[in-house]
Amino acid sequence: SLLGSVTSRIIMLISMIIVARILGKVSFGELALVQATLGVAGLMAGLGLGSAATRFVAHYVNTDPVRAGRVIALVTILTSGTILISVGFLVLGSGFISEVVMKAPQLETALIWGALLMASQVLRGVQGSILIGLERFDTNARLIIIEGIVSLISMVALAKVMGVEGALLGLAVGAITTWCYGISLQNREYIPRQIEINYFDCITEWREVVGFSIPSFLSHTVATPVLWMAITMLARTDNGLAELGLYQAAYQWHGPLIFLPMIFMSASIPVLVQEWESGDRLRFKRLVIVIFFTMLAFSLPPALLGAAASPWIMQLYGPGFGDGWLVLVLLLLAAPFHGVAKVAFGVLSAMNRPWWIMSVNLLWATVFILTSMFFIQIWGAMGLATAFLGAYVV
Repeated sequence: SLLGSVTSRIIMLISMIIVARILGKVSFGELALVQATLGVAGLMAGLGLGSAATRFVAHYVNTDPVRAGRVIALVTILTSGTILISVGFLVLGSGFISEVVMKAPQLETALIWGALLMASQVLRGVQGSILIGLERFDTNARLIIIEGIVSLISMVALAKVMGVEGALLGLAVGAITTWCYGISLQNREYIPRQIEINYFDCITEWREVVGFSIPSFLSHTVATPVLWMAITMLARTDNGLAELGLYQAAYQWHGPLIFLPMIFMSASIPVLVQEWESGDRLRFKRLVIVIFFTMLAFSLPPALLGAAASPWIMQLYGPGFGDGWLVLVLLLLAAPFHGVAKVAFGVLSAMNRPWWIMSVNLLWATVFILTSMFFIQIWGAMGLATAFLGAYVV
């Protein structure tokens, strides 16, 4: 399972390097700006339901499969409705968002294509969350690999023909293909566990699911929009899209360093939930310590090696990207601190403390946005990376 997840991340990293060389620095920055905007829309569509699915499916799968089925049904219905609303918002508001908010009217069509990507990625996110709650990590990893391979082929091919829009459509093809295949695998997991997806009585789980998902959603509404605001600030500066292209290329290497800790943390949540619910606090604390040091082992050594090789890594993306090697160094150094935050959020989630998560996110967001407003105007992409590192250190 872990090997599969790592493989898929490597595939996506290769995909982005190839796409960056096809598009160039400015268009790669445009792609980053659209993806950040889609991330905000996807957050609204997801509504924290993926976290709720993992939490309650893991809790009920062995003790009350009937309730687990109702939780899955309710999450599915709510997600479908929120996706439709978010897609409508993106399509109808694409002109205003691109021209007024992003100051990039040429990206209106890209936002419309991106609505398809946003919808498919939200569906895949919920699907993965359910599989993690079922502790089917191998199945989830297989789907991630398939998505990576299909996305690599389709994104590169379509980016050559359609530019930024093609890259977005290629990612959507990968997500949709994987989601369709994942439905059959998902249904197979329900049978041996005697889980029946009951859409008629699922409303009985409303209070518990929504009571968890809303605080989880609110905690992410702090982080994701703030990141989008900072990226938009950078894009609106002089030569901003080119600077954003540098930042996006460098951030591609920050992601893999926290990807393994995130996978490990996600896989640990069902176990943490069971230990917390059992009341064995000593075992719970020991498990948290193991997760913490595993996260450091995954993120710290690669961050130091990557920082040393940063000039050569950035040159892989094509002409002009080599100038952003210091941006890469800052984002790599932020990875271990980011990993610590992910461990803390996972532990608090297992303890059913979503409001605590939101409080920590508010502190991070305040530091990040204030430092971004100052440093971006001075250093551009390097300023955004400095603010990112500083917020996680705090």
